[in-house]
Amino acid sequence: MELFTAQMPEIELKFLLKKVLENKKPFERFKHPIETSSFREAWFEFQQNELEKIVAKKLEHGIKIKLNRI
Repeated sequence: MELFTAQMPEIELKFLLKKVLENKKPFERFKHPIETSSFREAWFEFQQNELEKIVAKKLEHGIKIKLNRI
């Protein structure tokens, strides 16, 4: 959320999101301003891209899977 907020071109929304992230329950409070803005789709795209980067990094370094034996 911090990376997305830092890239935000709209100054007022950027300021609001920074304040939201500084307070309690940032996950809950971040959602509303994004949902009601024109950046909703940009947030979902950003989130998807970041998740894909994480998965790619894990695959690159090999995923260690722990199997529980019964």
